[in-house]
Amino acid sequence: FTLSENISTIAFTNIPTTGTYAFTLFVTQDSTDRTVAINDITINGAAGVTGLTPAGAGYTVSTGSAAKDILSFVFVNGGTPFITVQQAYA
Repeated sequence: FTLSENISTIAFTNIPTTGTYAFTLFVTQDSTDRTVAINDITINGAAGVTGLTPAGAGYTVSTGSAAKDILSFVFVNGGTPFITVQQAYA
């Protein structure tokens, strides 16, 4: 999706509670730099959690008009997602 505002919450529904589920999100900046937070992710309506990133590095969306990021979410048994990010595609 192309950002048109800052994203402070990401909500997933119908995530299986057993097994592994993966989801990929393509994020594109618009002409104004926006933010995407991964510290309030809701899964199947439960309270928000912070997504897990390699070494706990977190995620800061790439900046610049039309900058593109690829976020891969992996859920194990419907729990807190593991997030891998590939950034700054132009």
